Amino acid sequence: VKANTANIAHVYQEGENIVITALGYGATTITLSATDTLSERVSVEFSVSVRIPEKGPKVSVKDNELTVDTYYDGAVMILITNSLGSAVFDGSISSGIFEPIKIDVTSFAPGRYSIRTEYDGRNFTSVFVKK
Repeated sequence: VKANTANIAHVYQEGENIVITALGYGATTITLSATDTLSERVSVEFSVSVRIPEKGPKVSVKDNELTVDTYYDGAVMILITNSLGSAVFDGSISSGIFEPIKIDVTSFAPGRYSIRTEYDGRNFTSVFVKK
């Protein structure tokens, strides 16, 4: 029994039960392995997401790719505006709990941007810098 990212979840066996305790926010993969009396081994992996819905998405930019990690499964409305308030992106993108939204920002000029996301009945505003 192990968690791929130890700072997000702690997992251990307690008798016949598997106990998972949230330690931080994010996503991790948990692997359960068992061996029978004939030394045959089987493993199963599953994903776990720990989040605070009120906190909003995690937004980051790397190599001209904007990543919006909502930990939400469904449509996300996104409005990105530049420092002058002009919209540079406006649309709906499908998001998955373990599949962050990726937006190519190659055409964006370097600078500070505001991103407004709407999903799960909530609105969030963040900023990011495109270098």
